[in-house]
Amino acid sequence: MNLVDAFDRKIENVRISIQDKCDLRCVYCMPENGVKWLDKKEQLTFSEIYKLIEVFNDLDVKKIKLTGGEPLLRKDVIELVKKITIDLPKIELSMTTNGVLLSKYGKQLFNAGLRRVNISLDTLNHDKFEEITRKNKLNQVLDGIKCAIEVGLEVKINAVSIKNFNDDKKSLNEFINFSEINNIPIRFIELMPFTGNKWNFDNYVSSEELRETIKSSNKLIPLKIADKSSTSKYWRIEKNKATVGFISSVSESFCENCNRIRVTAEGKLRPCLHRHLEYDLRPYLNGQKRFENISKFIQMAINEKWKEHPDFLALRYKPPIDDREMIRIGG
Repeated sequence: MNLVDAFDRKIENVRISIQDKCDLRCVYCMPENGVKWLDKKEQLTFSEIYKLIEVFNDLDVKKIKLTGGEPLLRKDVIELVKKITIDLPKIELSMTTNGVLLSKYGKQLFNAGLRRVNISLDTLNHDKFEEITRKNKLNQVLDGIKCAIEVGLEVKINAVSIKNFNDDKKSLNEFINFSEINNIPIRFIELMPFTGNKWNFDNYVSSEELRETIKSSNKLIPLKIADKSSTSKYWRIEKNKATVGFISSVSESFCENCNRIRVTAEGKLRPCLHRHLEYDLRPYLNGQKRFENISKFIQMAINEKWKEHPDFLALRYKPPIDDREMIRIGG
């Protein structure tokens, strides 16, 4: 059985939050006053996460990404990675992380079978890093990136672009140099509106604006798109080995080819990132409902996937005020 939504998009990519807590407090992800964390008993257990991934494997899902919050705060994360990679070898497993704990766990993750990590890093400037994350931990992140590269993990850096913060020529060239030195791609993500992140036109900067800034001192060579469902479009810097990507979910929506769904840390399936519609999978995983019916329930949820999200650039659009904060949805 394959998962196909009402618009004939085959769902092959699932992001599962295994931990809602985080050791950073990024301003676009978490409100200034914080959020109420889940009690441990409210989170999916090790067994429930694994059982759910088994279900998605049977439904021909190709990619699973473990997210958070910060997934490396979960005590059994190494064991979970090992069990998935050994028992479900068809699954292409990856992880998103802020990198703070990666120097501690990078080698263990690789030995457990993980091969790909996306690391969130919005600036290479220490003062700006503390401003955006509310923590002074840039050195730990840089150490984590170094460790990940050394142990053999495939690394991508994700930088959320914010006007008058990291969209200037100096900041962008620092990232380009970082990409060249470390031979890893940097992906610039347009700031998206979420509950509590104070999104507006004053802090939003488009991918096209970033490209124009980069072009003022570099020549960009577009690269072919290998997968039509990819969220990123990549360019190579002509004079060096740097690769930059742009995830333009606000200005250049890729909903048409979206093959992704999300599962929150307490087991709510969210067909669309920006739609406040969720389906509770946990009763099927803990025996409250017949486990045999979970595939049909998931397909029913997939049928509610939006054709496309609202036009965030429309003059009358306002970010939601009653939805989850990004950190409680999962990255």
